[in-house]
Amino acid sequence: MRFLVESYKAFHSARCGKDHITVNVRNVVFEVHSVASGYGDVETDTQRYMVALSAYIARQRARLEREPTGTIYSKIAQYIGRILPDIIGKKADLSEALPPLYDIYMLTKMLMGGAR
Repeated sequence: MRFLVESYKAFHSARCGKDHITVNVRNVVFEVHSVASGYGDVETDTQRYMVALSAYIARQRARLEREPTGTIYSKIAQYIGRILPDIIGKKADLSEALPPLYDIYMLTKMLMGGAR
């Protein structure tokens, strides 16, 4: 509990308007998950979700390369690039290898102390 309180205080005191990295992470993760979920449910249609997720991230990464959010898209794309060979080679289960976007979104939201 102490860790959460200290993390909350640090993020809350460090954020400076809408350009703070935590705000950007929260917004990007929410957007990416929402768009991918529109094409396939993460639980019941995981392959379709993953294809939509990958395509959307690649598009946004190319479009926003020089923006502050471009780095976040790049990090998500790098993660997907690392897990895809394991998924294709059946070394990892697709549903277990997916990036925990919703969990990341909820964590940033909780640390920021506000609702979107």
